[in-house]
Amino acid sequence: MTQTETVTAEPESPVDETASPEGDDEELPEDPDDEPGAEGEEPPEDGDVPPGGAERIPEGEFNDSVHGEETETFYSEEGSEVGAAGFAQDEGPLVVPAEPTADAETVGELGPLDAVELGGRERQDDTSSSWIEVVLAEGYGWVESGQIDRGAGLFFFGETQDITDEYLHEVPPTESSEALVESLAEQVTGPEEEMLDAEGDPAGPRWTLVSSPADYDEEFYRVDVTGYLDDSLAGERLFITLEESGAGYELGQLERTLICRRGVADEGLCL
Repeated sequence: MTQTETVTAEPESPVDETASPEGDDEELPEDPDDEPGAEGEEPPEDGDVPPGGAERIPEGEFNDSVHGEETETFYSEEGSEVGAAGFAQDEGPLVVPAEPTADAETVGELGPLDAVELGGRERQDDTSSSWIEVVLAEGYGWVESGQIDRGAGLFFFGETQDITDEYLHEVPPTESSEALVESLAEQVTGPEEEMLDAEGDPAGPRWTLVSSPADYDEEFYRVDVTGYLDDSLAGERLFITLEESGAGYELGQLERTLICRRGVADEGLCL
């Protein structure tokens, strides 16, 4: 299975998670009670299966008027692993009903670091909502696309790359660790310009702070940049490690894991 997490090098000095962010575009959590996880809590391990699930719907018991029509995309590959991305803890979770309809009983939830195996079936209803079958610890469930925000959902995770050198001189040291994380996220996201899709809705890349070092007793920040207007690369999960400097904080290491729409090739790149 493709791993959705990576471990970055430990900085020489501890990171200050208490500094407030600077800038108007994205607000980072300031109150520890608003952080994604309790301090010291462990993130999901590779191979952990989220709880929940229900008995699988037999093939002949789907009702097209309720469950939509059968469809097939890259998310019909039974047994492939996908992970949640593109949303913070307080924006989620991804709700998992027992059937591919919003009226069905909720049998599970997926947080921003959860990964699941695909059940191998998909449905699409008359509102153009698509549903993906997933496997949970006690059975099966269905995840609807677009239930949180643009760029959020289930994706395939590719290889992890060290891109420190690409941004080392793009972001100067700052007094605030969170301001530096914000600056890096905006550099990766690209120019601020309004993008609209064919229906006139907002489109294009957006970034989300997924976790800070204190959330899971780690040495790095996680930032998801999603919403790329590309049919292969959906976005990137950034792992940002900072180091103390005379001016406050500077970039120590920046890694990215590719977030893919259609699957991952043997070499770890997006299909």
